[in-house]
This record gives sequence, C-alpha cells and structure tokens, in this order.
Amino acid sequence: SVWGVIGAATPGDWTDETPLTYDAVLQTWRGAIHMKTGEFKFRANHNWDYNYGSTAKDATLDAGGTNITTPAK
Repeated sequence: SVWGVIGAATPGDWTDETPLTYDAVLQTWRGAIHMKTGEFKFRANHNWDYNYGSTAKDATLDAGGTNITTPAK
C-alpha cells in the first residue's frame, strides 16, 4: 500500500494526495506537510477503498471516518 494525505488542508487539495513515507525500522508512516485551514483524510493507493478520518474527533482514526479539520490560525 501507498498512503497519503488528501483534502482542502493539503497542498494537493482534494485532487491528489500528498504522499507519506514508510519507515520500516519504526513501522510508521511519516510526512512533512504544510497544512492550511480546512479538512483532510488519509487514504491508500490513490483511491477511496481505504480511507481514514476521525468520526469522534478524538485523535483516533476510523475507517471511512469523517474528515479531520485543521484548526483555524
């Protein structure tokens, strides 16, 4: 799988995700993304089959969850 971040808060907006990089040693996906005010989600493989948001807005990701909102400046 290839994971990325997509949404109005990201550089690619809802058109294309910003890719994340997998760190095999730490078994963690990482990315340095300049976020702006708006919403975003995580998704895999450039489609919506696997996407994660946070329905409860509690910093826990949910499969198919609602968009995550970045705070206003």
